[in-house]
Amino acid sequence: MLEFDISKFEAHLQFRDKTSKGVSDKSGFINVIRFMWNHYPLEEIDFTSFSYNDVLKSLDAMDELPLTQLDDSDEYFFVDPHNPFMAYASIEDAIARLYHDKNKQFHTDDEIIFI
Repeated sequence: MLEFDISKFEAHLQFRDKTSKGVSDKSGFINVIRFMWNHYPLEEIDFTSFSYNDVLKSLDAMDELPLTQLDDSDEYFFVDPHNPFMAYASIEDAIARLYHDKNKQFHTDDEIIFI
């Protein structure tokens, strides 16, 4: 069995610790995108999980999505992978594919080593 020295691990973490530069909490912004993208019913939206500025930022991101009209009623997206809506959609799609994968292999707790 593998022995794990938590003190040594903690010392290495402190040695490699980097201060975050310009990283801010974007959870409210992401919540707005999640609610909009998934067409949440009004009753299920947690309005305390985002601010008015988060809504404005998400509306700006939505305005940046380039739409092209095919005919009088249909529209399609040119996908910009850097747009927050498209990034959210790709992450959500990857999670759904992993969840529905038929070839999953589960391991027992004895086989998992957290380092």
